[in-house]
Amino acid sequence: MNKILITLTAILTLASCSTEDVCGTITGFGANDYGYYVYLDGSREYVTQTTWEQAYVGDELCLESVW
Repeated sequence: MNKILITLTAILTLASCSTEDVCGTITGFGANDYGYYVYLDGSREYVTQTTWEQAYVGDELCLESVW
C-alpha cells in the first residue's frame, strides 16, 4: 500500500507541471515599459495584466510557456 501511495504521489507531482511550464512561489512583482512581471523564485517572468493584478507574494503560480 505504501508503494502505491509513493507512486501516485510521484505521478501527480510530475504531471502537475509540464517541462514547458514555469512554476514557483511569487517573490515579487513589478512593471516596466515592456509589461507586467512577477518574480517566481527570483526569476522574472512577464505576465498579463490580469495575472499581475491577482499576484500576491507567497502564492504558488504556474505559467504556460508561450514560445
